[in-house]
Amino acid sequence: VATREHAMPDRTIQRTFSVAIVDLRPDGSLVLEGAGQTLLDDEYVQYDFSGVTQPEHIRSDDTVVSEHVADLRLTLERGEPK
Repeated sequence: VATREHAMPDRTIQRTFSVAIVDLRPDGSLVLEGAGQTLLDDEYVQYDFSGVTQPEHIRSDDTVVSEHVADLRLTLERGEPK
């Protein structure tokens, strides 16, 4: 689970997105990916997440703040609950 705070053109999103470590690079960095849905502003949104972090940035509650995620990509799309 990674905690994220993302700037959008007119606002900031503070949300926790579930992700998994999908690769360990030779330099020790961790590749993160996740997909799912969350409730945002009373609407369900589908999300796709990817990024890279270092092991030391994973906190004791298994979260990483967005400032510690390189190459962060977050796509949000409105949708119906599944």
